[in-house]
Amino acid sequence: MLQECSVLVLVIVVVLAGVSRSSSDSSIGVNWGRDASHPLPPSNVVQLLKDNNVSHVRLFDADPTVLDALSGSNIQLTVGIPNSMLPHLNSSFRLARTWLHDNLTRFFALPHPSPHIRYIAVGNEPFLQAYGGKYIPFVLGAATNIQAALVKANLADHVKVIVPCSYDSFQSDSGLPSQGHFRSDLNKTMVQLLTFLSKQNSPFFASISPFHILQQDRNISLHFALFRETSHPRKDGHKLYRNSFDLSYDTLVTALSNAGFPQMEIVISQIGWPTDGAVNANSSVAETFMKGLLNHLKTKTGTPLRPHASPKEAYILSLLDEDQRSISDGNFERHWGIFTFDGQAKYWIDLGHGSKGTVNAQNVDYMSTRWCVVNNNKDMANASALGWEVCPASDCSSLDPGGSCGNLSWPANISYAFNSYYQQQDQSPESCDYDGLGLVTTVDPSIGSCRFIVQLGSSNAACLQLPSVIYHCLSRNSFASELLKLLTECQGVAGIVLPEKDEKVIAIKEGDTIALPFGVVTWWYNKEDTDLTVLFLGDTSKGHKSGQFTDFFLTGSNGIFNGFSSEFVSRAWDLPEDVGQNLVSKQSSNGIVQLPASHKMPEPKKEHRNGMALNCLEAPLDVDIKNGGRVVVLNTKNLPLVGEVGLGADLVRIDGKSMCSPGFSCDSALQVTYIIRGSGRVQVVGVDGKRVMETTLKAGDLFIVPRFFVVSKIADNDGMHWFSIISTPDPVFTHLAGRTSVWKALSAEVLEAAFNVPTDMEKLFRSKRTSDAIFFPPN
Repeated sequence: MLQECSVLVLVIVVVLAGVSRSSSDSSIGVNWGRDASHPLPPSNVVQLLKDNNVSHVRLFDADPTVLDALSGSNIQLTVGIPNSMLPHLNSSFRLARTWLHDNLTRFFALPHPSPHIRYIAVGNEPFLQAYGGKYIPFVLGAATNIQAALVKANLADHVKVIVPCSYDSFQSDSGLPSQGHFRSDLNKTMVQLLTFLSKQNSPFFASISPFHILQQDRNISLHFALFRETSHPRKDGHKLYRNSFDLSYDTLVTALSNAGFPQMEIVISQIGWPTDGAVNANSSVAETFMKGLLNHLKTKTGTPLRPHASPKEAYILSLLDEDQRSISDGNFERHWGIFTFDGQAKYWIDLGHGSKGTVNAQNVDYMSTRWCVVNNNKDMANASALGWEVCPASDCSSLDPGGSCGNLSWPANISYAFNSYYQQQDQSPESCDYDGLGLVTTVDPSIGSCRFIVQLGSSNAACLQLPSVIYHCLSRNSFASELLKLLTECQGVAGIVLPEKDEKVIAIKEGDTIALPFGVVTWWYNKEDTDLTVLFLGDTSKGHKSGQFTDFFLTGSNGIFNGFSSEFVSRAWDLPEDVGQNLVSKQSSNGIVQLPASHKMPEPKKEHRNGMALNCLEAPLDVDIKNGGRVVVLNTKNLPLVGEVGLGADLVRIDGKSMCSPGFSCDSALQVTYIIRGSGRVQVVGVDGKRVMETTLKAGDLFIVPRFFVVSKIADNDGMHWFSIISTPDPVFTHLAGRTSVWKALSAEVLEAAFNVPTDMEKLFRSKRTSDAIFFPPN
């Protein structure tokens, strides 16, 4: 038996040796970014990766839906920590342990297939010059705490900590590798980082960007960047450089040597070529570059300073186009993808060993086949202004000179802008209005290489979706059904007419909440010079179109008077026909009327506020915890109209660094939360015990918590204030931490059995949070 086992082991060793990768053979991976308005679903993307034999993927976060989709795929992963978390991780080992537990540890404890996580990337190019050095002080501390958390979790042998460095973190004053060095503002930090990486046997991750260098260095030719044999080589002493990649790579090698780490292993964290948004950014040039790069890496020729030693791994930027990616560096930033936003190949390359060519994504769900274009039969005097007005809220990056749509003439370029906005707004009719200048068509308006897209199905737009509860932020007059309104700035006057009631005229100011039942008619008057902003939150399940607010205007160009003929208006209101005609012809405004200074509006009456509005900033506090937070709950007692609306609400203000206890609505209510000011972090856990959301929130953000999902928040230094509506007028909440939590009521024996812990640990758990409730001030 022993002899048979020995033979078996020997056979296994021989087979493994036969398939092992040469140490000088680079593994090709991809960067999978998700800065998209309608990201391709993780399941589609993972299948795309498999179909193209991609073995290595770098992620920019640790999205649980993405990691779950990658489970069992055997794709080797680098998961990322956003730059925004670096200050917090630098100052808190506890937070590092929490992040690790929530994002990695649970996978290593699973008996079934899990994602193959190899690296944790601390930050995303935090040394980039464009950041102005704001992350530099926090990088090493954050990396150290994550490493310590790995050691504590017994995962340090399985997962390595790395820090992706930007292409501009190293440089050469002469443009030649022999004078390569790290930026002077990074010298001390870089030596400390390299010492840390060397101690942990972690490689040095750095991006190389021949495209950026081509734009910035006039001495670099396009042929030199594209690995063309016809390019003019550059000489550096006895070394000859025939392409931009080798030049940059050896500049980094020299910088590492000058810092005292000549043998440091290098991984190329990002390298690619954009296909749109700039001169020389197109699919043909990108294909030439990518084929040249992959051939160069696979031939194992190495570089003059590291011959026959290619980088350990190289990650292509990027897998997919991202229409929400920052364009501060140029419009091309949204077009790094090998594939378009919907997973269709732009060119053909071999991404994996044995691959026969790029394979497109399958079973992609699109919206209806329709586009928004300019209506040529209308007055087009304002067409250009309207088109460029929507570009910042959509994606017009392809219209740049040199872009795929840069040669569009007027008004085709305006149609492109209209359609981009229309698709990003889920093809809502309002987003193709433009005062009648927009036209929805089923005829594809694409011209040549300029593609007018149809966006991915709305079901792909978000991880959490609730068909009956949405949000809508307005700064205009509106008549909408079943709403709660929170005035967020300035002062004004509102007129409210409940069904078959007299008009109420009330003064409104910051902090006011107004409950509006079905059938209410309102008008809003801004008597100040500053903007009047009103936030609309409500249940739209019974609207004219489920999921959308019903804006029902009585006057104006889209009002009732404009729809009826003057004959019907005259008969209905018993008016002379010429007066009826005059009324109809006057309805030219779009719902907002600029009043002359001489026009007097009704004055608000203090008694009209009773039962109509409640100021959350002045109302008695329902919860008040020193250095923790304060809560005002709106219910049928302090604002009776919420009973008719069928919704409840609360205003929560937590102080800097304070935490809101994990809690949920135990009466099956939904929560829609709007961040008024400040910022902080939030986590939401579903009924299956999996975290469904983890993100940083800031003023203006809004998120939804489904029924029975548990949510918790931690404020940043300046605290965080939020306003929530709840889909029941008198909600019942349960908090899972603090003196009122269910843990305090359960017996010791039950806790020990449930947690599978000894008595001393149960006692420690029970001894904590004996006086705190709901809000926990910082330690």
